[in-house]
Amino acid sequence: MTKEEFIATAYQYYPRNIDHFLDIELYMISPEFTKLINLCDLMDKKEEEGVFKDFYDKIKSVNNPDNFRMIHRFHGNDRCHNLHFVERRGTIHHAFCLNVSIVVPYYTTYVIEWDIKEKLQEPADPFRMTSDYPKKALTVSKEDQEILDKMAKVAESNFGYKPFPEDLLNEMIPDINIETIKMGEFTFFNAFFLDDYHIFP
Repeated sequence: MTKEEFIATAYQYYPRNIDHFLDIELYMISPEFTKLINLCDLMDKKEEEGVFKDFYDKIKSVNNPDNFRMIHRFHGNDRCHNLHFVERRGTIHHAFCLNVSIVVPYYTTYVIEWDIKEKLQEPADPFRMTSDYPKKALTVSKEDQEILDKMAKVAESNFGYKPFPEDLLNEMIPDINIETIKMGEFTFFNAFFLDDYHIFP
C-alpha cells in the first residue's frame, strides 16, 4: 500500500476533524468509529472462539513460552494482536514485541525496555509511581533481532502480512485522533496498532 492508501484506510475508521476530547458524543456515534468498534468486537469474538490459538501457539514456540504475553485488548479498541516475550535483565524489563494489525495487512516488531529499580525499593509497593516508563529501544542487538525475525516469520506465514514501513510508523495524520491521543499527535502506529508502546505487565 502507498502512503495515500494508508491514509484513506485510516479515514475509514477514525472520523476526520472530530476531536474525541472536545466532542466525544459525536465521535462515538460516527460511522467511522462504529466501524472500528465492530471490527474490534469481531476480533474479540474470534479470539474467544479460539480462531487465533494456532497462531499464538506458533509465536509462543519461537522463544521461552513462560515469558509469552498477549497484551492486546480488542474490547478496549486495540487495533492489533499485541504479543510479547517479557524477560528481566537485572532491573530492566525487556520485551520482544510483535504487533499484527487487524485493520491493514501489516505487522511491526520492536523491543521495549524499562527500568524497575524504583519499584524494587523497600518497602515493596507495586503501586509506587516511577520516573521510568517503557520505551521503544532505539537499537536492537543481533540476538534480539533474531527473535523478532522469528516472530515476524510466523506472522508472515500465518496471515501473509508484510512489515509496516518503518519510516511511516511515527508520521502524523493531523486531522484524526482517538481517546488518549490529541489531535495533531496521531500517527500511523496509532491508527493501525496501538495508542502507545507502553505496557504494564
